Parts: sequence; structure tokens; C-alpha cells
Amino acid sequence: MRLAFVAFLCLALVGCGQRRAVEVSEFPAGFHGWAVIVWSVPEYPAIPTDHGKLIERFSLDGVIITSSKQQFGWAKDEAYFIDAAGHRLPSLPRVPFGAVGQIQQSGHTMHYFQEFVGTDAELRAAPVDAPQLKKLFSKIYPAPNTALEPTAAAPSVSGTSSNPPAGGISTPVSSGGGSALDR
Repeated sequence: MRLAFVAFLCLALVGCGQRRAVEVSEFPAGFHGWAVIVWSVPEYPAIPTDHGKLIERFSLDGVIITSSKQQFGWAKDEAYFIDAAGHRLPSLPRVPFGAVGQIQQSGHTMHYFQEFVGTDAELRAAPVDAPQLKKLFSKIYPAPNTALEPTAAAPSVSGTSSNPPAGGISTPVSSGGGSALDR
């Protein structure tokens, strides 16, 4: 048992040996639900930096699409709520879950990071993956000779969907303004 723990600890330390830039997630005041960053999409702006930190300013839909490449390694990331003027608020968001993922289809790959902002109870009630993911993939890699049709319901950011979709997609934080899904 002790040998297994030591082996696990060694593997964990080897995997965490690389540092990366700190990611600062900024969410609109009161935001709850899935937030997604889609990485490495050439037509989109890079995530801005401030003193070497990546500043991920999410819009109300919780989506960022960026040309920046996803970094791997360890860092002490930060998360804040911001007001309409962009000022950080004293209350901090609770982020109980985050995961890296990718979607591969028709020769295309979309790399993303998804994180949930809210309580543990809201996370348990939320869809398994960010509901924005499929729509984001279709937006970035539209099927040839077909127009995208609008969906009947807008993506949920409340994290309280009672009818979660099978699978899902996450998207990166936008640099402010409107929805990255509408661009």
C-alpha cells in the first residue's frame, strides 16, 4: 500500500513539473453555469495578457473563442466576478469543476476548456458538459453547403437544466462584448 502511494506521488510530481502562465478568469457579476474557452482558432483574437497572466474575460454566454494556444502545466489560477465597468468585485466565484477536452469530427478538432461556476448542488443539476460545445463546433467548422439553423432554445448558463443533452461542448472566454456564438 505504501509503495503504491509513493509511486502515485512520483507520477503526480512528474506530470506537474511544467509551469504555465496564470489564467485569470473574469465572469460577469452573478454568472452561474458552464463557461468554455475554445483554443487555437486562427480567425479569433488572442487572449490578452497583463503582467504575464492570461486575462480570460467571459461574456454573459460564458464563451471565449481564441487563437491563443492552450497551455499545459501548473499555475495558481485566479477567478473573479466583474461589474459592467470591468472592475473586480469582492465576492469570488466558486469553480468546483474544470476539464480539458476536444471534439473530433469530419477531420476537424476543436480543443476546449470547460469550467463550471456555481455551487456543488448547481453542478450536480447541470448538464454533464457545457451545452455550448456542439453549437460552437458547428460555428467554427460549418458543414459544407449547409446553413446553420438557429436552435429553439438558447444555451443555458444557469446550470439548472433538467434535460441535459448527450455530450456537450465548451468554449473559451471572449474578450468582452457580445456572445462569441453570435460572431
